[in-house]
Amino acid sequence: TIPSSVTSIGKGAFNSCYSLNTVTILSSLISIGESAFVQCGNLVNISLPSSIVLIEDSAFRNCSSLNINQFDCSLSLIQKNLFLHCDSLTKISIPNSVKRIEEYAFQRCSSLKEILIPPSVVQIDKYAFSQCSSLVNISLPSSIKFIGDHLFWKCTSLTQISIPPLVLTIENGLFSECYSINKIEFTSPIRLIKGFAFQGCSSLTKIDIPSSVTSIGEGAFGKCTALTELSLPSSLTSIEKKTFLKCSSLT
Repeated sequence: TIPSSVTSIGKGAFNSCYSLNTVTILSSLISIGESAFVQCGNLVNISLPSSIVLIEDSAFRNCSSLNINQFDCSLSLIQKNLFLHCDSLTKISIPNSVKRIEEYAFQRCSSLKEILIPPSVVQIDKYAFSQCSSLVNISLPSSIKFIGDHLFWKCTSLTQISIPPLVLTIENGLFSECYSINKIEFTSPIRLIKGFAFQGCSSLTKIDIPSSVTSIGEGAFGKCTALTELSLPSSLTSIEKKTFLKCSSLT
């Protein structure tokens, strides 16, 4: 138990404490520093109360046994690498105060099946959920304006996704190697589909590209081997090289 007199846990405070199993944090704690619990491989349970307003990057990176009993922090930002490679996380509910999720925040959380994102979030950065291989479905709130490149790279269990209405660009590699995805819904006037955005989405059979799209990047739909139906809008001015490489079912 962290004493009630402690308001801040400093950088690397419990780094590589391999035998640490449970941490009890009281409501007096305000901040957790960078890499505070990094590589605490046997840390199983932790509760993060609403008193916490800051958790710095990599605080729980490589905590491979970690489950979060309570995540009610008053954070505005989920910092980079925060839960990277936390293999035992199965569900996460992002606090309602969060506006941005930084890069690699949940990368390689291989057991993560459910992520609940509140309408306060407006930006999710690159690779934040990449290699979450157990993630089946995720709902992106309509508040989101930007989703970074390779956000869902190698989310191999993801089956469907709806692009939020304020997102105007499908970034590089966004859904690359999402082998199970079979439905993509565009609710926004997408203008650009960048390189390798849907490369290797081998379960995707149909895609209706919005009439607002002007450019499709290199290899964007490469190796979409099940793709049989494709609608290209008259708004297109550029289709780059290898865009439909090895789309062997297109006729």
